[in-house]
Amino acid sequence: MFVYVGATDGKIELHVEQQRIGAASTPAELALMFAANNITFGQSIHCSSSIDFCDEEGFAAAGDAAMFVTEAIEMVAV
Repeated sequence: MFVYVGATDGKIELHVEQQRIGAASTPAELALMFAANNITFGQSIHCSSSIDFCDEEGFAAAGDAAMFVTEAIEMVAV
């Protein structure tokens, strides 16, 4: 399964198999999207460069988007 995330407008956008699933404004929202799409800890998640430069996409500081994704995937850890 190809899972892709990107930062945009202070949210994390999720795509699975090149289909847009949605955008989450909190790690808990993203965790729900992960769970609904059977994405679990240990699975490869590909990231847009916008994750690295998230401060240009509405996040407070560089690294915030990566932490957001990490928190979300840890919430669905089995």
